Amino acid sequence: MTFRVFIVFCGFIIVLCFVNESNALKENDRGVCVIRKSTTQRRSRTYTASRWCGGRRCYFKKTKLMKPTIKWTNQTVCCLDWIYNVKRDSCDPVCSAGCPTCDTPGTCSCTINPEHLGQCFPKTCDRPCIGSICKNNSCECLPKHQKYNSTHCVLCDAGFTLDSQMVCKPLCEIECVNATCTAPNTCSCHQGYHNKNGTCEPACSKKCINSACVAPNKCDCLDGYIRVNSTYCRPECAGCSNGVCVAPNNCLCKEGYSRVSGKCQPVCPTACQNATCVSPNKCDCLNGYIPLNSTHCQPECTKCTNGVCVAPNNCSCNEGFSLVSGECKPVCSSTCSNATCVAPDTCACLNGYTRINSTHCRPECRNCHNGVCVAPNNCFCNEGFSKVSGECKPVCSSMCSNATCVAPDTCACLNGYTRINSSHCRPECRHCLNGVCVAPNRCSCNEGFSRVSDECKPVCSSMCINATCVAPDKCACLNGYTRINSTHCRPECRNCLNGFCVAPNNCSCNEGFSRVSGECKPVCSSTCINATCVAPDTCTCLNGYTRINSTHCRPECRNCLNGVCVAPNNCSCNEGFSRVSDECKPVCSSMCSNATCVAPDKCACLNGYTRINSTHCRPECRNCLSGICVAPNKCSCNEGFSRVNDDCKSVCSSTCINATCVALDTCACLNGYTRINSTHCRPECTKCTNGVCVAPGKCSCNDGFSLIDGECRSVCRNCENGVCSKGNVCLCNESFEMHNGTCRRKCGHHDCGQENTVSGDHLGKNNTVIRQRTRLVYNKKRCRGKTNSGSCVITESYVSIEKSQSCKTGWIYEAKTDSCVPKCTSGCVNGTCEAPEVCTCLEPLVLRRGHCVEPTCSPACDSYSSCTDFNVCTCVNNTIALNGSQCAPVCPDGYYNDPVECSPRCERCVNGTCTEPGLCTCDPGYKNIDDVCVPKCLDCRNGECVAPNDCLCHDNYAMSNGTCAPVCRRACTNGACSEPDKCTCDDGYRLSPEDPFVCLPVCSERCVNSHCSSPNTCTCFKDYERNDTNSNVCYKKCDGACENGRCSLDGACECDSGYILSNGTCIRNNTACSANCSAGGEECGLGSGCPSEQTHFPAEVTSAGLAGLQISWLLGGAVGLLLLTLLLVVIHRTWRRRLELEKKIKEDQASPGNYSVMCSNPNRLLQTQPGDVTRGYSDDLLPTDETELTYEVPLRDESY
Repeated sequence: MTFRVFIVFCGFIIVLCFVNESNALKENDRGVCVIRKSTTQRRSRTYTASRWCGGRRCYFKKTKLMKPTIKWTNQTVCCLDWIYNVKRDSCDPVCSAGCPTCDTPGTCSCTINPEHLGQCFPKTCDRPCIGSICKNNSCECLPKHQKYNSTHCVLCDAGFTLDSQMVCKPLCEIECVNATCTAPNTCSCHQGYHNKNGTCEPACSKKCINSACVAPNKCDCLDGYIRVNSTYCRPECAGCSNGVCVAPNNCLCKEGYSRVSGKCQPVCPTACQNATCVSPNKCDCLNGYIPLNSTHCQPECTKCTNGVCVAPNNCSCNEGFSLVSGECKPVCSSTCSNATCVAPDTCACLNGYTRINSTHCRPECRNCHNGVCVAPNNCFCNEGFSKVSGECKPVCSSMCSNATCVAPDTCACLNGYTRINSSHCRPECRHCLNGVCVAPNRCSCNEGFSRVSDECKPVCSSMCINATCVAPDKCACLNGYTRINSTHCRPECRNCLNGFCVAPNNCSCNEGFSRVSGECKPVCSSTCINATCVAPDTCTCLNGYTRINSTHCRPECRNCLNGVCVAPNNCSCNEGFSRVSDECKPVCSSMCSNATCVAPDKCACLNGYTRINSTHCRPECRNCLSGICVAPNKCSCNEGFSRVNDDCKSVCSSTCINATCVALDTCACLNGYTRINSTHCRPECTKCTNGVCVAPGKCSCNDGFSLIDGECRSVCRNCENGVCSKGNVCLCNESFEMHNGTCRRKCGHHDCGQENTVSGDHLGKNNTVIRQRTRLVYNKKRCRGKTNSGSCVITESYVSIEKSQSCKTGWIYEAKTDSCVPKCTSGCVNGTCEAPEVCTCLEPLVLRRGHCVEPTCSPACDSYSSCTDFNVCTCVNNTIALNGSQCAPVCPDGYYNDPVECSPRCERCVNGTCTEPGLCTCDPGYKNIDDVCVPKCLDCRNGECVAPNDCLCHDNYAMSNGTCAPVCRRACTNGACSEPDKCTCDDGYRLSPEDPFVCLPVCSERCVNSHCSSPNTCTCFKDYERNDTNSNVCYKKCDGACENGRCSLDGACECDSGYILSNGTCIRNNTACSANCSAGGEECGLGSGCPSEQTHFPAEVTSAGLAGLQISWLLGGAVGLLLLTLLLVVIHRTWRRRLELEKKIKEDQASPGNYSVMCSNPNRLLQTQPGDVTRGYSDDLLPTDETELTYEVPLRDESY
């Protein structure tokens, strides 16, 4: 309890400390500065001292104060011009009065009026002007201010100028060399420099020899000298390697050398041949030469084997060799493969290669078993192997335990180990029963066992009856016996399942079983077909067979769909199927094109294809009316068409007039129009004689005609006995003539007088010749008498002027139409003579040798085209040409040509029919799931419905009674196969731990001297009887009465305490045991009772126990009081710290001079005071860059 209280208080204190610290200002927050504070600490050390107290030495503890130490710590406070905000626990900037929004110290969100501080200018510039005035949307610096950027101007004192960091720095008119301008026109020398005549010159502590002091303690050599050390330089001479340089470029030659061309050259009395005199009387061979004697050299060739060196690195090769890359290489007429030509026509294998023939070598690899040698010692491992220590070792996906990976995914146990599973092995030991085999033939006996005769023998304190000690104090029955209790065993029989063991290996079979070959075999009244009798009248199918009824089983085959299983895994395919890849696949006599054979002579189209006929499918494409669909949704446009906006559009070189471009340079006339030529079509009108057809069914009549009842007719007055012709001219019928504007019957010879005609012709319209005739008529009625010749005497005459018309050449007059029509010599039967000798046949006739005949086409044209010329089919209206010759109707949206009929379009319609655009109606036996037609099966659990009511069972399942039932390798005894190779026991049975296909009966209480023959039913062993009070216990009667004892379950008499068995009778043990009995004991010796009286004393409560309890309570109270005191101290310090912090903030605001801060406001000057300086950072007001600023604060010992 005390410990728990202590833990709770400690946790509370930690939480308070965390909350207190979490309210501190953060170092990187806006307006937060860091100051350093120091605290003096004095530590004490406790040590043990001793002194003599009378006649003995006393030890005691002493405390020694150590030397005080100063500890520096950092503290966060609000910077100058920032004020602490208690509510937000943060620092806020301070601005002058009247500032609406203070962004940073001294900077408002508006422009400050420099003439009236605290007031804002109206914002007329995009950015506020600092030290400047906004004019014309730009900032102009105030007088004597220097421009920093587009918005900031700074006022510097005289002699100061503004730098890039917006700081006023002193200005020196003369540049300060090796110095800093510390005041106007005042240079202060840098460290290491001294002022000499107004110039800062470097100072060197040591004298510079042959050099000049150019920087503090740095000497630079004079011209003509080179450095030896930091202060000394020696003269430098060119070409003075064999002389002494006494001054710059002044060389004194050594003995044996002479000055030649400004250099000290050695002197050799004998001329050097192919060499150079390099020292007195010493020749050094030229490059490419080697010494022959002291004065002569011969040429040297680096690689001139098999040749003669005639000049430096100029080798003349011997016969059979040629110069290659500066070497005489042998020449081989045949190319050396993986070898080098080492002599003329002689190949030597490369290192790591071995010879195949005279010119070819193959790579050699060590330990390249299970691999292919691709290069010397470069073995490419076979699949399932990987390179390990230069060898192709097999790879096992599971790590081999106590085994070696000898082949891909194959582990071989180490010597002395035996396999547990495919990857694990355990050590093998002989005679390691009751022990643990820790290594091959190394057995570690279990606790309670000892090594005897190289075996772990258990140790038992009590003797085992008909048993052997197999574990500490544990007996194992002898062969032929089974346990009754911890020390007794009963006889045991082998193969006594379904029977009773009456003696060792003497089994009496249960009812329904008989002894066959030493086993109790079940008896089945009916013969088991393809099955084994496993229980009375119970048959279990053989391996590879499945049950049909209680006695019959049929063979089982995997993948025997569309076949008959004639034996286990022996499938005979049905007619129309053949065995392919261990499956009965359907056979199609004709090859399926773009389809799969799914049933005998039945092809199913692949995805994206649609059926053409029983064996062929064609790909499906969207918008492929004028193209060929070469793959699903892949359209190849016909010649003369191009792909535009995912559609094949036709291409015509000439514009189609009153027509549409439907193929390459092919125009199809619009509805109501007929073809004139390949690109022009004219409108069609049923009756448009004496007019012009201007639109389909719309006739515009010629001049002098008007539209009457759909025909252009002439309008004439008083035209009886005549026909009104063109131009409203009345032409009289035969036997009539025009007289005074009317048609009158002609006069006979004696009725009419003479007629004299004067004619004159001129050209008129409509291919006519207008003829004017003046006729003098002598009317009989006006004859007053006759002359001698019988002629009339003219008594009155008159002149009649008539106009008539006649046709041009090649035209003839047609009385029916009263017009000139062209003349065709052939007669133009079944046609129209459009012009002289130009005959246009009526549709569908064509002109052949001047006659209109009906054209014939072979092959015949389909229903969407007509034979317009011999062997020429032309698409009719509202149709288009496919593939250049085939015509098809123009399908509406959602339909396509299939191949010439308009069929609705569906994206996916396998096993169904597309009845409407986007609507797939499934075939019988199929159902629509997610717009896909899938086959329907009545019950296809644990299988896949591959065709209507055709279920293909999954692996380890077989068809049974119309459903896919799980398959177990053996029949489930007293249970049912619920999953593949898994039995579910019937009620009252449990699965045998030894046989997963056998269910054993379960008895709620343990059967003693009996076996559980059925659920909650125990059957006694032979010669045993059932206990009347407990049905699950069977016992064997004792031979005798067993007085003073009890009859055990196996019929043995066990004597009571104090009695011993003698000749089958329990008698009292009279052996004296006083010496063996202890005071208060109950038994002794062989079990004789010892008289004793037992005295019990009550427990005493000692004073020590009470004292311990009191100390525990006192200790707990002291700890609690200590924690409470600590809590009060923490709360007090926290409160005091906050009060002092608020007080300090007020002091800082009242006396800003205690700190020196460089503000970001350009209008404020830098103020400094003496004191220790720490570096801090503040935010810059400028939007263009960031400026590092410093502030100085005095260091203090006290803490806030």
